[in-house]
Amino acid sequence: PEQGLVGVFGGHAELDDLDVNRFGMSGELYRGQFTFMGGAGYQFGDAKDGAIGGVTVRWYATDNFFIGAGGGIAGDLGAGWLAAEYMPGIAALPGLSLFADLSAGEEDYSEAMAGIRYYFGAKGDKTLIRRHREDDPGNMFAIGSGSTSVPGFAATSSVKKTEIEQAYGGAAPLLR
Repeated sequence: PEQGLVGVFGGHAELDDLDVNRFGMSGELYRGQFTFMGGAGYQFGDAKDGAIGGVTVRWYATDNFFIGAGGGIAGDLGAGWLAAEYMPGIAALPGLSLFADLSAGEEDYSEAMAGIRYYFGAKGDKTLIRRHREDDPGNMFAIGSGSTSVPGFAATSSVKKTEIEQAYGGAAPLLR
């Protein structure tokens, strides 16, 4: 798409007897080297019922390198994130990119992730900005970190820490 996209999302995630359900709308707006992303919806289940939403802005300094920032809410918890991704354009590995995400939020939430990503299925001349805009819409349901793969919601889970501790008899490392 040249101007942007609009869509709906919905999903269910479960870990043992804890679950969360989310649904809503999301969109992206493309203005030159900037991508503006956002979404809003509702969650219910073992998470605190309520609104979820988030926004992210990406600036593509080149067609193969972006930096971005955003923030979101889920229930009564908020978080923010920074992200970067670079596709070096190695002829033998045309889909290879390097990424880094940093997230922080309420209830002592923090996360850092860096790694290598490989995009399959496109010719080697397809740039990162085109891959993001044409092939790879974000996952607006995710509960984990957010930025290079998830453009919007809650870099923090809204399942309350006390609910997790009660359900597991202590801290549950898989949910934050």
